[in-house]
Amino acid sequence: MQESHRTVFLGLLFGMLILLSSEILASAMGLYEEEIEDWLKETALQHTALENGGLAAPGSDLKIVFKDSSSARRTGSKAWVYFQRAHAHGEGMGVIAIALSLLAAASLLKPLMKIILSAMIGVGAFVYPFCWFYAGYYMVSIGKSAARAEIDWLARTSVSLYLVGLILLLLLIICYHLRIAPVRKLFFSEE
Repeated sequence: MQESHRTVFLGLLFGMLILLSSEILASAMGLYEEEIEDWLKETALQHTALENGGLAAPGSDLKIVFKDSSSARRTGSKAWVYFQRAHAHGEGMGVIAIALSLLAAASLLKPLMKIILSAMIGVGAFVYPFCWFYAGYYMVSIGKSAARAEIDWLARTSVSLYLVGLILLLLLIICYHLRIAPVRKLFFSEE
């Protein structure tokens, strides 16, 4: 690895890991689409009362979450959409994390700034797609609102890390090219 890339190792690593995870998810979704969709709907139906078209018998240990079988099936379909969003966000954010990390590596930013910005973007890009997957996976057994509420803080934190890192990198590069002396002195190495 080139010396200039060592400072952005975390961004590159997390970018590559989320790309790999997204490809594995896409492969599984492509190979087992019907089975996954059926499992999601079946799991949602297990949390619907038997008298409302569900599979949860009275007195069972399963928590009744859905009022009827149609809302359970809709939630199962929505969970599949969340899996697709996890894949799409993982692919997009992974590529952007790698590109921005390489941009930071090529810049004259001080090494500490490269490490911080690359880590922020990489970690945010890595965690956020898993939030979609988690919400999709658990919404069929605890409901959409509960699944989203459970992961909300992590989704907000990860996307904030990602966006703040992206914006800071953009602003620092703009300030450098506009020759704003205090910013250049504080954040950039000598040419």
